[in-house]
Amino acid sequence: LSFHLFQATNEGKPYHHAPSIFWAEVFYNGAYHGLSEFGDRIDDALVSSADLALRVNRPSQLFYEDNPRVLTQRFPDPERHDLFPWFLEQVEFVREASTEEFRKHAPDRFELESLADFLLCLQLSQNMDGRVTNITVCRAKDTGRLFFVPWDYDKTFLSKDSFRILNNGLTQRLVSESPEFRRLLRMRWRHLRETAFDAKRLEEWIDEQAALLAPYRKSDCTYAVVLPDSPKDIHREIEFLKTVLRSNLSNVDKWVESLPVDEAAGQ
Repeated sequence: LSFHLFQATNEGKPYHHAPSIFWAEVFYNGAYHGLSEFGDRIDDALVSSADLALRVNRPSQLFYEDNPRVLTQRFPDPERHDLFPWFLEQVEFVREASTEEFRKHAPDRFELESLADFLLCLQLSQNMDGRVTNITVCRAKDTGRLFFVPWDYDKTFLSKDSFRILNNGLTQRLVSESPEFRRLLRMRWRHLRETAFDAKRLEEWIDEQAALLAPYRKSDCTYAVVLPDSPKDIHREIEFLKTVLRSNLSNVDKWVESLPVDEAAGQ
């Protein structure tokens, strides 16, 4: 569902990439190992609009610190083109620029519409890791601007009672200091709520995916992760997911509408 949300923001726009997820039943040496999930690799084929991708490997204070050890250059080959200096330049800008400089130059450095959609999906999915860890930092081929690609969104839609606003150092400054970015957030959210993020449409998509999972049986291997034991359990889990989704949609509605349109901003 989380990657589906990211993909749904694409609408033919550049810099809106997300992996696709596939399911397969696995048999090994005659034993049935249950249902496995496969995801696209984040490489230059998936992220075709980028000439650089840096994967954040472990928890970090992304854009609050300039620690390159938490990142791995996915492409191009770092032995041929070491592009960490470009990323560290963006970190320094986020950390050091005055509010006036940040507002003036952020549109030249960052793909703001892509970042707005990324941030909206992050709030909706509520993946705590996705703000600083499960993320790939990319540079657009044609503009040289920064955008994000999500990865490993398994810890999402866990509770309807723990909603919080998620940010990293870059998105925090954009929300707090850029009226242009806040206008983008409001415009994009209102559009998406009428189209791809319509609650009924998303619940129908969930039902379609649940129907695909229904025929799969339990694994023969006790250590394997398996689906719930009965259709009743599956139905209960699906209804819980829909409940959390509706709650998160409502919470993001409130957050977006609370964003000031003038120079001052809160969180």
